Amino acid sequence: MASITSNIPFWPTLFLASATEAFIITFAIPKYLPHNPFVWTFVRTIAVNLLFFVVYRVLIYPFFVSPLRHLPRPKGGLPFVGNGLVLFAKPPGQDFLKWVTEIKNDGLIHFRGILHRDILLLTSPKSLADVLVQKSYDFEKPIRVRDFLRRILGNGLIITEGDEHKFQRKHIMPVFSFRHIKGKDHMFLSLWFLS
Repeated sequence: MASITSNIPFWPTLFLASATEAFIITFAIPKYLPHNPFVWTFVRTIAVNLLFFVVYRVLIYPFFVSPLRHLPRPKGGLPFVGNGLVLFAKPPGQDFLKWVTEIKNDGLIHFRGILHRDILLLTSPKSLADVLVQKSYDFEKPIRVRDFLRRILGNGLIITEGDEHKFQRKHIMPVFSFRHIKGKDHMFLSLWFLS
């Protein structure tokens, strides 16, 4: 289940919290503040809140709060980078294959990416089936990935999520029924022989 704060935009929340804190500080201790105390306090509360957020997100949450911290994970990793460099390794996938064979797991391996971002590696057919088939609507593509792919592929079945995806899938499925594909076997065979 997603947390409540994941749906709240970060920057407006930061500015609103900082403005509230600056307002309270300006009225609580005005004699200790310089000229134009609200702006002075607002800028500094933004900096302090941003610093606290970065410390929490990079140093506290991944190691002490994250619900994924108890899953099996690879040893090592660099400070602030974790095991994130394996995402750029050449040839791709070698480290993942090594982890799957060496780390005892029940279908999931947790590793930390750059700035200790939580990443899960699915290692068993059952966990893959859960994500891709049984609970596919619980796992949405990240919004940035969807926006990027939407520019290239359009707003089709691959990009859409939720009810729109169900609608499109329902209307395209009859094309893939046995009755429709049975008459096209000669076309598939000729394409296979040509390639």
